[in-house]
Formats: sequence, C-alpha cells, structure tokens
Amino acid sequence: MNHLVIMNMMYLYAIVSGLLLGSAFPPLPTWLCAFVGFVPILLALRNPESEKHFARLLYVCFFIMHGISNWWVSSWQTESDPFLFISGFALWLGHPFFFMLPFVGMRIVCKRLGKAIGWAVFPFLWTAFEYLHSLGDLSYPWLTLGYTQAYNTVWVQIADIAGVWGVSFVLLIINVLFASIIHEIMEAKVFNWRLLVSPRIILLIACSILPWMYGHIRLNEIAIAESNARRIVAGVIQPNINPWKKWQQGNTLDQVALHQKIQDSLNAIHHLDLAVWSETGVPFLGMSRSNPEGLIFLQPWIDDSRTALLTGFSEIAVYSKDKAPNYAKPIPTDPTIMYNSFNAAILMTPDNNTIPYSAPVHRKMRLTPFGENIPFADLFPFLERWLQWGVGISTWTKGKVQKPLAIQINEQDSLKLGCIICIESVYPGFVRNYAADGANLLAVITNDAWYNYTFGPEQHYRIAALRAIENRRALVRCANSGISGFISPNGTSYAELTPYKSGGLSQSVPLLNEITPYIQWGDYLPIFCTAISFIGLVAARMKKRSPKI
Repeated sequence: MNHLVIMNMMYLYAIVSGLLLGSAFPPLPTWLCAFVGFVPILLALRNPESEKHFARLLYVCFFIMHGISNWWVSSWQTESDPFLFISGFALWLGHPFFFMLPFVGMRIVCKRLGKAIGWAVFPFLWTAFEYLHSLGDLSYPWLTLGYTQAYNTVWVQIADIAGVWGVSFVLLIINVLFASIIHEIMEAKVFNWRLLVSPRIILLIACSILPWMYGHIRLNEIAIAESNARRIVAGVIQPNINPWKKWQQGNTLDQVALHQKIQDSLNAIHHLDLAVWSETGVPFLGMSRSNPEGLIFLQPWIDDSRTALLTGFSEIAVYSKDKAPNYAKPIPTDPTIMYNSFNAAILMTPDNNTIPYSAPVHRKMRLTPFGENIPFADLFPFLERWLQWGVGISTWTKGKVQKPLAIQINEQDSLKLGCIICIESVYPGFVRNYAADGANLLAVITNDAWYNYTFGPEQHYRIAALRAIENRRALVRCANSGISGFISPNGTSYAELTPYKSGGLSQSVPLLNEITPYIQWGDYLPIFCTAISFIGLVAARMKKRSPKI
C-alpha cells in the first residue's frame, strides 16, 4: 500500500478514536463508544513512522476528544468574562499533552519488552495516569474514562468496589483485548477460528458480562437497604440567578429573599427536615457580616420553619496583622487588618441559641485551578495578584479541615452530612473521606450557571452520580440554575428540577451507613496500578531494546 495512504489511514484512526471517546461522555447517550474508543488509536500506533508521528497521532486524537466532551469550559455566554474564554481555550490546547503520557509509557515498554507486554500494561498505565491527574492543585480529573458509564446504570455499579478508577480499568482491558484481537487478524490477513475460544475472548466476555451480573445483584441489595433505612425530607432551592450580576452591590438580600420565598412555598406543601441552597447562595454581605455570626439574621426564620438549612456563603475571616497567616491579604482601607475569603457552606438548625453563635461550616478545599485561586498560592502569596478576574471574589483561600456537618434532625434521626462544594464532587477520594468518617447523606452545592445551555451542568450532575454509587449514599444536589435534584445510592435520579428556571423540589431520602469496598480500602486500585506501571517502566529501561516493536 502507498506510504502516503498508510499515513493518512493512521490519522483517520486517530480521528475516529477521538470521536468515539469524546462522544462517550455525558450528556451524549453513546456510552457504548467507550468500550471500543481506544481501539483505533492503539492500532494506529502499532508502527509509527517516527516519534513526531507518534505524538501527532495522539494529539489529534485527544484534541478531538477534549473538544467534544469539554468544549463548554470556555462558557460561550454573551456576558462571559474574557478570563473564562482564555482559560477554556488554553485547557483545550494543553490538555491533550497530558493524555499522551500513558501512551509514552506503553511505547517504552513495547520497545524493550515487546508489544504484547506493552499493551498488557497499558490499562495499568492509563489508570495510574488518571489517578495521578487527580492529585494536587493543578489536577483536572473531569475526563476520567469511568464517567462515560454514568448512564449505563447496571454495569456501572462496580464503582462501589474500586471507585470510578475500577470502571476505567475494566473499560481499558476491554479496549486492549479488542485491539489485540483485531491486530492479530490484520497481521494474519486470514481469520483464525481458534480466536473464538482463546483466553482473550474468554476474558473479554468476562469483563463485559460480570459487571452486568454484579450490577443486578447490587441493585436489588440497595433497594432493600433503602426500604429499611431511616429517611428525612430534603428540599433543593434553585433560584436561577444570573451569575454575572450575582455580586452586584445592593442585590444580596434580594437573592436571600428569593430563596426564602421558594423554600416557604415548598414547606407549605410538605414540611422539609433539610433545605439546601446553592453555592454562595448568600453572597458577600460585607467584611463584618460575611461569617457565621453575620448569618444570624436568618435564625428566626429557620426557627419558625423548623427546617435545617445548608447554604453556601462567602466567608471572610479577619485577623490582626500580628496573628494573620502568611497567605492572608490586607484590607485596602486598613493595612493593619488582614483577611482571607473562603467559598464556604454552613448548616444552620432551628433553636441554635449558642453564644457566641456557631454552626458547622465547611470551607471549600478543592479549588478550581486559575478559576478560584492560583495553584500553590498559599505557599507563594504573591501569585494571587496574577488572578483578578472581574466576577465575584476572584481569589478564594483553601479550606484545611474536612469533617461531616453533624446535627440532630429530630428525636430519631441524626444527620451527618458530607458537604461538597462544586468541583469537589469530581474527586472520588475527597467524597469517600466523608463516608469513611460516618456521613450518612451527601450534598453537592454548586453554581454551574457560568455554563448554562452547554454540556457542563449535565456532566457535573452525572459525575455526582458516581459518588453516590461509590459510597452507597443518597445525594442531594443544588445548583443555581440546575441541574438540581436527588440521586439515589444506585446513581439514578429520584427527581430533578427543570434547569434554567426558579423553583423548589422536595424528596424523601434515606440515611445510609453501608461500608462499601471503596469506602473501606479507598484508592487501592489506582495505587496498585501506579506501582505496576513503575515496575514495568523500570524493567523496560533495564532491558535492551528489542529489534522490533
């Protein structure tokens, strides 16, 4: 075959893989594409012409994948801050390079230990990469492969064994097995019927069918657990406030009043034990009032409604200069006073008469890189001056303590709430820490209105469904403009509010305490994959290069 034709064919393979992988992510209902998405690119990389050709094929594949699944990060709204446009395009251009890393590792192993071993170690390399990509201030695990199966209700139940990493790992094994079988047929040019009973076919069938069988068993078990569990009535309040105008002076108390009006209407229909408002549901109240004591103006209304309230708020912690942490900032009008701002949430309860006023607070710990703060700004405070975008409080401080927010709902029911703010829901280990610490209900509060009418809000909602499965906890989710709703411990929705409309919704949700294998053992699988990848790469470097790859 003509050399140019072969080269073009390889690029076609890369394009097809990018299309399949990108299309597999929600909200597109084509999750089946993830079972074969890596096959074309693995075949294209059998014998690349050069290292540059190898890199180009991968960049084409993952540029397309990211473009289809994550194009919405640039916001694309008429009022968007230019910072969002720039960061979204920068992510699109740069992110494909990260996805090359597992393939580089596979190529090293192929060169030194042979193609069969290189392909066999690839699922370990990719799973290790996804895990390492979720660590640190620069992490961005949004496109973890396992999230493609959020709509595959039965099969995805394996997430309670090893988290979303286990879903990714099994998908990768299936892809490699498919690719190796097709590669053998292409090399032989004649179909060998013995392939139908080969160990690879048996393993391929097992990886496809066993999760499905496990899912049916677990769905029945969870249904029984739900029917026997204590329950509370929770409500979500979706205000649908324009995020670009949310921080305008004089608008804050009107926004609070809108939340109260919706909640009162909901309470009149069915009494709520717990109401959930969105991220920064109470925006900036001023330097002296943006703290738990400053929210005490809500307490009489909470006492009257007899409903506990979880709301996001912008918290300001003020220090004298001699007692301030090194990452605190001076107040412009008085340099002798320092402060930090936190994207926080507070759980307020009826009859809280403590003096001084106190209520459990969660300060957001996983901040959006470059969107909410500059990575490593707590170590290098001068870096925060680089980020001053024009909406809200542009530089939040990272929270340090993670504990469930515990309250007594009534005489029978004690609530230990795992509070998750926005992008924290993308981190499996973070949410798992709550369940391991006794949380019996999860709540995600977010804005998401920055990305209205794009794929973003739906993807974010479906990612939360994986957290519910991993920990077998019901999950209450409230977003400013949607998607707000209630997710069952099997990852399906009890109910959802119509997005982009103001409204409220109530739902009876179970309080569960099951300890899943993932809760018990944590990220054991990706850590094991990281160890196997390291051993494979070291073994490859110690062996002389094979004459053929």
